[in-house]
Amino acid sequence: MTVLFGGSFDPPHIAHTEMAEAVANLNETEKLVIIPAFSAPLKNGAKESYKHRFNMCELAFGFIKKAEISNIEEIINLKNKTEKSYTVDTIKTYIAQNNLKEKPYFLIGADSAEHLNEWKNAKELCLICNFLVFKRNGKINTSVLDKLNANYKILDFLPKNYSSTKIRENIAFNDVSEKVKQYIMANSLYNIDEKYKEILQKNMGKRRYNHSLNVAEEAVRLAKKYNADENLAYTAGLLHDITKEIPQKTQLKFCSEFGILMNDIEKNSFKLWHAITGAYYVKYILAIENEDIFDAIRYHTTAKPNMPLLSKIIYLADYTSKERDYDGVEDMRKYVDISLEKAMLEALKFTVEDVSAKGLPVHPDTLNALKEAESK
Repeated sequence: MTVLFGGSFDPPHIAHTEMAEAVANLNETEKLVIIPAFSAPLKNGAKESYKHRFNMCELAFGFIKKAEISNIEEIINLKNKTEKSYTVDTIKTYIAQNNLKEKPYFLIGADSAEHLNEWKNAKELCLICNFLVFKRNGKINTSVLDKLNANYKILDFLPKNYSSTKIRENIAFNDVSEKVKQYIMANSLYNIDEKYKEILQKNMGKRRYNHSLNVAEEAVRLAKKYNADENLAYTAGLLHDITKEIPQKTQLKFCSEFGILMNDIEKNSFKLWHAITGAYYVKYILAIENEDIFDAIRYHTTAKPNMPLLSKIIYLADYTSKERDYDGVEDMRKYVDISLEKAMLEALKFTVEDVSAKGLPVHPDTLNALKEAESK
């Protein structure tokens, strides 16, 4: 049998994947077609674009052998110039396009089954397809299906109870797959940057918050200039000082919880702590498991040899953000527009001279980074 699984998938979460896997594992299932809705009529519109939801579906369901992701609703929209997607029209179009001889099954949950009479042309819908119905919390009311004379099968598989709305409100996005979560982070979906800003405002004063915004802005500018990922640059720039004004005791607690080991120079220099604890905070508390972002935040204070492109951008954006007014900042701004390598060399020289002038030990990562820069 051919099974159609439609939904807004905004975003596709683990329960969606579990349902799809359960259906694909049925012996009688020949094909499982995932159909992201172009626009769901019974909802107040998807929060993210069709393109992003389609891409997330490919990430969420692409590993299931019998599954394929269909853009049929986009095709219908382009042909009919309509914003709303109705299931009855989608299924009729799919049947015609694929010359199906047998009725397809349409996969729904118990809550949808109880409101099927509210769908457009519900009686016609029941004539052109059968239904596979998942129970909700182990229960199902089939009275509406029976009144519509629908042909249906009840699936005993019990998926976990997730809500896309609640997932969108959860900044960590722990109830979606890792690939989907990374896609959300990389594309700054669901106003996630605004959620980050709320956290920053709670953790720091106005001056530091303004600096964070400026670094993010400069990071994006440099990312455009040097062909780096602008979204990652913005996120790393925004969050680079996230633990800067968190109390010393709290940062020590982070070190204990995350298994952070600091060397002697780091232990004796509180100014270096925030780069270390901030990177782990972003990874484990905000659940941004992107190594480029982790590295950029971790080394935005000391630098290190062999820095990736994003790390260099954040290091220099922090040096040259528009509120900076130290002696030599205008020259540094000129350097970043000439060459990242030239700017890194000058910034590292400045750091070593400044730290040494204060009678403080220079971090070995900084010294090694400078040696590397001088050798180029």
